[in-house]
Amino acid sequence: MIGVGLCIDKNDSDGNPIHIGDTLEFNEEEWGSKCIFQIILSDGKIQHPGTTDDLSSFCRIIRKFNVA
Repeated sequence: MIGVGLCIDKNDSDGNPIHIGDTLEFNEEEWGSKCIFQIILSDGKIQHPGTTDDLSSFCRIIRKFNVA
């Protein structure tokens, strides 16, 4: 996966820095249903549901990508 481990200059709702390859979960009450997704880089853009501001307000990291 290209760019894995690069910080995207956004933090999750707990204040943890988000990196490409991390798995996040939307706040189910805000999103309306369970939504788990991975931050990826495609066509030079960071891909995820919602907006980048949503990541800091309504998402939390549930699994950090481990490069090891």
